Amino acid sequence: MIADRLYRCVCKLQWMNKFIGGMVSHLEFWHSDHQPILLDTDPNPFQGSNSLHSQCRFHFEECWAEEVGCESIVNRVWQSPMLNDAMQDFLEKVRLSKV
Repeated sequence: MIADRLYRCVCKLQWMNKFIGGMVSHLEFWHSDHQPILLDTDPNPFQGSNSLHSQCRFHFEECWAEEVGCESIVNRVWQSPMLNDAMQDFLEKVRLSKV
């Protein structure tokens, strides 16, 4: 059996100059033999230790719903207005829900 990472991102120099700081991340295998790649054309320079590379996948535990204040936190976060593009807003709302 041969196992080799074939997941690549290729671009031209003009594209690299247009999207300075663009990043490619290899995401985790979840339930597939294919490894997704994420191309971020506008990485947030203020993410610091919250970057994709340092975070684990978020899993909601059913027991958290019993915690005092859980429902109000989820309602407040998910009903807040969208400020960025849809994916950034989704990721930010998941992050804020981890309180």
